[in-house]
Amino acid sequence: MFVYDGRKTKFTNYNDGIPIYFNTVPYYFYNNVFNDKTGPASGTWADSPDKYGSAVFRNNVFYSADGNYPAGMPDDPARILADPLFVDPGKAPSAGPSGVLSGATVWDGYKLQEGSPLVDKGKYVPQLGDGDFYGTPLYYCI
Repeated sequence: MFVYDGRKTKFTNYNDGIPIYFNTVPYYFYNNVFNDKTGPASGTWADSPDKYGSAVFRNNVFYSADGNYPAGMPDDPARILADPLFVDPGKAPSAGPSGVLSGATVWDGYKLQEGSPLVDKGKYVPQLGDGDFYGTPLYYCI
């Protein structure tokens, strides 16, 4: 998951017109959420989708809080452009029984609400195991 301010964040860097991160080795971006909490600037993504070299994007969510999506976002045939419907994004971690903040709870606000467009939309990647971040068994739908 990537939660960022699209007016300040830039995901690509170029070397002779090709993003330096994607030049030779294929990178796979499966089942990510790119959550722009403010709205994109023109330079958040590449200036066109063909600038990602050998990178492969599948089943990712691209959400912009202001509803604007810049040109040049990665080509993802199964992309979702919708609010992921997180329970309470940015929620502070809660204290455990000893009063110490629990790092394990820092992600609780990013659980999905019922009716989220992300439920059962991920790409099956066998190397990632049989459960999600919270140990919930995965449903192999795609």
